[in-house]
Amino acid sequence: MLQKGSEQYKQAQKLANEIKDMAGTDRWNNNSYFDIAFNALGQFISKVQATDGFAAKIAETVDKTMNPYGKKVAFISDKQSWILAVAAVENNITL
Repeated sequence: MLQKGSEQYKQAQKLANEIKDMAGTDRWNNNSYFDIAFNALGQFISKVQATDGFAAKIAETVDKTMNPYGKKVAFISDKQSWILAVAAVENNITL
């Protein structure tokens, strides 16, 4: 459990925002970056899925929304991105 205000908490906040930004990458406006974001987020999701627990289930759910031909990289809520970010910080997983 991360303590609010700690360095790890701040790191998780930053990572959650990066996850949301990557997932929200729009193919139409960012076509060249879309593939980069899709691959990076996919690798990150795979690493989180390898952990055991609730975050792995969330990662599996987000993975199902990823579509290389879709309008956005993935559909993810603020809570989902926060859970993934906290799991990543706790398990030393980088994006």
